Amino acid sequence: MSGGRGEKQPRPGGRLVFQVHVNLASPWVGEAAAELQQRRYFFGGAFPRWFDGAGFMLQRLLCPADFEVMVLIHDDAKQLFEIIRKDWEQTFA
Repeated sequence: MSGGRGEKQPRPGGRLVFQVHVNLASPWVGEAAAELQQRRYFFGGAFPRWFDGAGFMLQRLLCPADFEVMVLIHDDAKQLFEIIRKDWEQTFA
């Protein structure tokens, strides 16, 4: 993985979020996740059957996270949100 210029500043149009989708069936998944975490990516979601198997997303923000604007109704969404928020906090601890 190369940490190109594109990860250091917003893209044209003001893009401030980078996302990487990882196939959990890939033999390199652990190494990829570790590398991305070193680059300040954090867990963003799980995707059952995304790659005809399971996958997950890591994301990196170039702007402050604003978790207070989130409005979640279902308990499952609230639980997943707390996992994401904790991983984000650990990333920037």
